[in-house]
Amino acid sequence: NNNVYLSSFSSSSSSRAEGDNHFILLKIHRKSLLQDSIIALENVPVPELRKCKIKIHYVDEDGIDSGGLSKDWFLQFSKEISKKSSGFFQEIKEDSGGCFELRAHSYRTLNEFRIIGRFLAKAIYDQKCIDLPLISGLYSVLRGVVGGNLSLVQCYVDNDASHNFLNNDQQMKHDEKKERTKSEEIPSHFLLDEIINEKQLSINNYSLLNAILTELAFIDSDLYKSLNWILQNDIGDDGSLLCITFSITKEKKNFQQENEIVDKIEKNKIHQNEKKKEEIEEEIELIENGQNIYVTNKNKILYVFLKARYRCRLRVAMEIDALIDGFCMDMGISQKDIAIFSNFEFHSLLNGRSLIDIDEIRAFSKYQNCEANHIVILWFWQFMHQSTHLDVSLLLKFVTGSSKFPLDGFSPLFTLTLDYDKFNALPTAHTCFNQLVLPIYSDYTTLNKKILLAIHNSDSFEMT
Repeated sequence: NNNVYLSSFSSSSSSRAEGDNHFILLKIHRKSLLQDSIIALENVPVPELRKCKIKIHYVDEDGIDSGGLSKDWFLQFSKEISKKSSGFFQEIKEDSGGCFELRAHSYRTLNEFRIIGRFLAKAIYDQKCIDLPLISGLYSVLRGVVGGNLSLVQCYVDNDASHNFLNNDQQMKHDEKKERTKSEEIPSHFLLDEIINEKQLSINNYSLLNAILTELAFIDSDLYKSLNWILQNDIGDDGSLLCITFSITKEKKNFQQENEIVDKIEKNKIHQNEKKKEEIEEEIELIENGQNIYVTNKNKILYVFLKARYRCRLRVAMEIDALIDGFCMDMGISQKDIAIFSNFEFHSLLNGRSLIDIDEIRAFSKYQNCEANHIVILWFWQFMHQSTHLDVSLLLKFVTGSSKFPLDGFSPLFTLTLDYDKFNALPTAHTCFNQLVLPIYSDYTTLNKKILLAIHNSDSFEMT
């Protein structure tokens, strides 16, 4: 059962870290959390990063990390690197639901991308949830699955710009059915039967074309529509209809960055518009001599595959390699161990479960200084069931230090404690112990009001 193995993998990764007597203390300023964290992680020797748990000290705050501050840091740092201005990731468009891809033409160094790879692995090691939902293709390359490593495919074009893949339609359909049964990499909703000639695409490439076009449709719908139009229409046999070649115009790194600090430094280095345009454009050939090979009916499928592959993979190939080096090589996570998971399961391993199961939290909660049937406790669970997803997430962050619901549940257990010395007061929390302390309330309305006030106005750990 993959879910059982996923849980055991998470636990075994965590067990590699040594006890509380061996830890790495990172001193972070909240106002400069992004850069402080990158520098701190860069300065930690990789062997220590593997075996020692991270503890956080927020400068100018009184909180002591017994687990809560580190949970908060993993969450906050992941949110920082997801911002486009950070130079690491950018959110894709078209109602992505908040998914992120690697930032192309970034001012960040490859070593910094490697540090991000270490961070992702460290989140697994320390069993800390992050908030960085990645596109499916990035999960695939981290897992090392074939659908993710499209550069392994060998594509060949003759001098006359034609190509042939020798397989019959029956074999392709059989292979397609087989691939869809065993792997989520080949989506079932994208069919090319009507537009693929039996001599144009092999079994292997047919599957990969399906996968890369489906990924492209998700991250760049405009390019997908353009390439799909080419597949479905007669574009002629001499290339004169579209006049496009096996090449693309690539933008080099643009030094006018969106990061405010870098932007202020680099503004004086930007040349005049015409010279700048000349310097940031570069012609990239998708195949050898691609600038001189026109796209025709005979080679358009190869063109579509290569251009989609470039958009989804090759334009950030070095950044992907750096991310994998940090995640696997530096942190010792074997791709064989995680290849068994689906992308959704791997997402859950990093980001926690998408759905917050209140009944499950209740079933595994413990109570201090009270019984489970105390009226205030019952009112609390009523609040949980009647609240919005946002408010439940804020409450979890208030109590545990993270708005995420961990794959393995909470450790320590979610704990409810009653304080009989306080009446109708604000609740308090001890994030290190996942403990919520509730005063005695006169009625449900008061409890509801006080909890909402607390969870919407708690930004630091000074009082928890």
